[in-house]
Amino acid sequence: MKRLVEDTGSDLSEHPVETLRRINLEDGDERIIVEPATDELFIDIDSEDDFELLDNRLQTLRLNGVGVDTIRTTPSRRSGHYHVVLRLDRNIDPTMRVALQACLGSDRKREILSALRILFDMDRPPTVFFEEADLGSE
Repeated sequence: MKRLVEDTGSDLSEHPVETLRRINLEDGDERIIVEPATDELFIDIDSEDDFELLDNRLQTLRLNGVGVDTIRTTPSRRSGHYHVVLRLDRNIDPTMRVALQACLGSDRKREILSALRILFDMDRPPTVFFEEADLGSE
């Protein structure tokens, strides 16, 4: 099974360090890899509809006793796409992080690849953002 995953040419097999190197070469930017803290969610928004879904689903979390605050929203590399960092009132494990991110409207392909990284116990973090160097220090 693992051999099939590696042969698909999907984003699953690429390590974040390799991706970052490629992004920095393509864009001429200096970006860094940012991993979520144990109480953070990284939501990758690709459309206005995704923003609306996020707002609605955040209300569901809050109404059911989960405290959540927006830390920051920044543009991603693609026009009209955004990275949203949320802080919860509790710590979560990587599997719950991916599940919540998917439920909140984060990029679907990104989240299924993250789930597969956890399922296959791959030697790379399941959730990262590539951010401008000055944002990563916040």
